[in-house]
Amino acid sequence: MPHGGPDYGLYAEKKTVYSLQDMAELAARLGSIVRFDRRGDVVMLEDFEGAAGRWEDWQYGNLHNGVISAENARSGSFSYKLPLPAGATSWGYINATIPLPVLGNMGIEFSFAGIANIKYLDLELYSWDGAKYYYPFVEVHLVNKTLSICDEHYALPTIDDDLDLFDWDGCWHTLKVVYDSANGRYKRLLIDGKTYDLSGYGLYSEADTEKPGLELLITAHNNTVLAQEIYFDDVIITQNEP
Repeated sequence: MPHGGPDYGLYAEKKTVYSLQDMAELAARLGSIVRFDRRGDVVMLEDFEGAAGRWEDWQYGNLHNGVISAENARSGSFSYKLPLPAGATSWGYINATIPLPVLGNMGIEFSFAGIANIKYLDLELYSWDGAKYYYPFVEVHLVNKTLSICDEHYALPTIDDDLDLFDWDGCWHTLKVVYDSANGRYKRLLIDGKTYDLSGYGLYSEADTEKPGLELLITAHNNTVLAQEIYFDDVIITQNEP
């Protein structure tokens, strides 16, 4: 049986161009926001290039001043700007809710910028399966330079005590956490160029008969007495993570 391909086929010699066999790479070259970590099957993409209809926001003092903004962006032309009121104890969050796609390995990713005067960020998830909820939680403490998670004992073990992130307004950072929503375990966490194996940690859980769903909250805490703002972009939810 003959092997190989025709002279004009996929593996023919080319000049100045290259044949792509990876469709994920093709999508990335065409502008997909899934560029940081391409593992998993996408359930939700949010690039904030349109209206923020699926998102709610809240700031300390019962304010709702979050807006789609062209002042900063990781991809495209827009991001979500979350203002934080004056006061060193002020904070605010954005959140969205979707039906639970499957029970299994899921990933949550988001990007953020404008952290010079932010004390810490929380990524918080409520993953209901109809009988209980699991609680994946990540804290990025920008002042203490620590990275922590919430474990099965509702404790906050530190997984990195030397996390020094560049804080220029135009510098975007990306975080992704992967967890097993069927068995209540963390899998891994990525932030910028670092990867952490979290397979030794369980997820905190409680009995809860709420309908199956996933609520995502991203919270920022002010570190000064002045009003501040932070930007979020490119929120991605995946399933079937390896």
